[in-house]
Amino acid sequence: MTYLAAFDGGSRFVDHAELARELEKDWKPSRLVRTPPGGCGEHTRPVDFTFSRGGKEVEGHTFDSGTCLYLDGDADLVVEFVAWYRKLVPSEFDLIFCDDSYSFDVVVPVGATGSDVMAMWDNA
Repeated sequence: MTYLAAFDGGSRFVDHAELARELEKDWKPSRLVRTPPGGCGEHTRPVDFTFSRGGKEVEGHTFDSGTCLYLDGDADLVVEFVAWYRKLVPSEFDLIFCDDSYSFDVVVPVGATGSDVMAMWDNA
């Protein structure tokens, strides 16, 4: 299933280089591809990655704006990642986590854990 983690930051965003550095440090992706700005046209995937833990895998990529992250993979690992990603999002903005059909959406608060995100999702 595909999930989204997004925020409306106006002119604020998660820097693609910072995201790539933090991914390499904390998630040790098996695949990490960075596309330079304007490198592949209007709708690039500036950071495209795959990582796995405990036999589960997640694929993800950013949108050009740096305010939206697409994730596809096991829900347990996705919510852990979303909680981690929340630390990169400026705290004054709500991070919205939802699936691609918008059958649920939750606001991920600063300091949330993967278990917190899963519980909010279960109660949405």
